[in-house]
Amino acid sequence: MTASSDHQVAARPPLPTRDGREIGWRAAKATLGSLPGVGALATEVLELLVSNPVEERRAAWLNRLAADLDEVTRRVEGVSPETLATDPRFVSLMIEATARAEKTHQQSKLHALRNAVLNAAAGLFLDDALTGTFLGYIERFSPTHLRVLAFLNDPTVDPAYVRQVSNTVMGSIHTGYVRAHPEVEKPEGVFERIVKDLGREGLIQSESLMTSMSGSGLQESQTTPIGRAFLRFIAEPDADQSPND
Repeated sequence: MTASSDHQVAARPPLPTRDGREIGWRAAKATLGSLPGVGALATEVLELLVSNPVEERRAAWLNRLAADLDEVTRRVEGVSPETLATDPRFVSLMIEATARAEKTHQQSKLHALRNAVLNAAAGLFLDDALTGTFLGYIERFSPTHLRVLAFLNDPTVDPAYVRQVSNTVMGSIHTGYVRAHPEVEKPEGVFERIVKDLGREGLIQSESLMTSMSGSGLQESQTTPIGRAFLRFIAEPDADQSPND
């Protein structure tokens, strides 16, 4: 990228954020302004003090994403603002991810959506049906679902769990994880519910989690190919990854 283009990136104005989805918020504000005793001055104060939450979320999401995409265009050969803007697959994913980002305050979900967009920008595209399904998982699953899935993909990355099962001759992954992370069972049965959700979507081998197995088996991956594909979809972009990897 040339010095001139770097200057343009630095001077890039905030992205536009308005569309028709603020109607409900504006109607609510208008209702407040029409209450008895709330005159023009009070309404003006309300306008100054209460900002549009949809606009705020969209602005924060888009401006952070724009900065991250600038980095992708510098890092990945052949990727530019022009190529991204004219790639219908990327544009569709960007629109869908943005719609979902507006619906959540949870940073882990926002981070997963961001990673999905950046990975697509770098060349990691899936079948359209899978892309829509995976974006739906980010929206539907709780942050705990995502943490448990990542754990089941590689149990050895969880130090508390490894300590719990390191001297176990026979045991189950379910028991080991709950003992290592008792907070996941508040209320009781939450972990089992999460496992069933992930298993129903074919992301993990859920039947093996309750089964007693050897100590070495307790640290083996329990995700399916589709589960691993989803985790790759939402993984932190690899600085060394090329679009054809």
